[in-house]
Amino acid sequence: MAASGNRGAGLLSLGLFSILASLLVARSGGKPPPPPPALPKAAPAKAAPAKEPCAALASLEKEANECTNQLRDFFLRNQLCAESSTVDTVVGTFPDPSDSRLMSQSDQVLSSLVLAAETSAPLADLWLPWREDKDAKESCHTTWPGAVVFQKVGTDPSKVDRTLLLLVGELPTAGAHQQQLKRALQIAFITNPWRELDVVGPTFSGSAASMRPVLLEALKTAREEYETAAIKVVTGSATDPRNQDVLTDIAAGLQFESTVASDEAVRQALFQYLLDK
Repeated sequence: MAASGNRGAGLLSLGLFSILASLLVARSGGKPPPPPPALPKAAPAKAAPAKEPCAALASLEKEANECTNQLRDFFLRNQLCAESSTVDTVVGTFPDPSDSRLMSQSDQVLSSLVLAAETSAPLADLWLPWREDKDAKESCHTTWPGAVVFQKVGTDPSKVDRTLLLLVGELPTAGAHQQQLKRALQIAFITNPWRELDVVGPTFSGSAASMRPVLLEALKTAREEYETAAIKVVTGSATDPRNQDVLTDIAAGLQFESTVASDEAVRQALFQYLLDK
């Protein structure tokens, strides 16, 4: 059983690595990827004034607290607040290392996401509320996303390519932390230059239902300013066939893809194999 579990974990890690790496490679040219063919054409987006991520953080929380101060410091020291800063932002979900009691799987998923992002740029800095909460007076890990930044300096030192990975914790039964996911999407829509977000997840099929209302609400808000805003959810582990319906709303700009076969597809393949014997 242990060997089987290790193989399963290895396949999960490989799948997540491949998903995020391919998404970042598709964007490595610094140009928006082509719009998904399944989405209807939207009206041209209205021109909007540039927003600074730190201003967004301040607006999300009217009163400064330990969580917002730490995350704001992270954005400042990594120059993510500069008006000229262009950041490719991806949201990733993984088993909550504090609440899920799945530390091993949490480490594997997080490692896969980080290693995949490093194919685009080296790791520069990180802020993990799960780690900070150990010594903090208040808990941040259920309300604010973790943040990992990757930076690559080209031949022109004034131009730095940055990738921001925002992390959202999941529980196998309760699903994703909704407030954490909501804030991750708000930050991502502001920092992401293409206004089309990639969400790598969910890890568990049980998280799909908890993610749907948050994703749709984020899209509704984003489309008030960016009419072409869209979210693509890509999972490498959730196998419930109902995920396709739960995490798809073409009219709203939400689409779902999976790199693994659904439970139903595997079941049918097994039955067909037995019939052919």
